[in-house]
Parts: sequence; structure tokens; C-alpha cells
Amino acid sequence: MHHRGGAADAIKEDSRIARLGPGDLFGEVAILDPGPRSTTVRPATEVVAIRVQRDEFIKVATADPQVALGILEVLARSLRETTERLD
Repeated sequence: MHHRGGAADAIKEDSRIARLGPGDLFGEVAILDPGPRSTTVRPATEVVAIRVQRDEFIKVATADPQVALGILEVLARSLRETTERLD
């Protein structure tokens, strides 16, 4: 999902691990890997978000490689940031 306004909290094991704001993405792993979710996102204020269904994303990503590249960049950045927090 693409977070368009307001604020939301990423929650893991009853602890807030991140505050999301305008322009932040969440659920990017779930769109590629439909396995169990590792984090819950809860609105902290009124939020406007765009939901992208997996099958629609796959259609767009296979039709336009730039979309696929964009999501890979987001995933790589997220992995880097997570790794930096663990160090």
C-alpha cells in the first residue's frame, strides 16, 4: 500500500517499531510473498491510503518493468534500513 496522508504505526509484538507518514509504503513484502505477516500497521490519525491487490500489481509489473524495478528498489531500501537498525 502507498500511504497518502496522516500517520500510522508499524507494530510488532505489541511494540511500535516505526511511525509511517505521507508517502511511506507498507505491505510491499506481502504483495510479493503472501506468507504470514510480520508486522501490523494501525492508523494513529486519520489516514488516506491506496490499496493495491496482488493480482493487479502482478499484471502491471509484468506489463511494465519499471514498476517491477520500483518495487525492488523499495524492498532493497527496506532491507538495508532494517539491517542498519540491527547493527
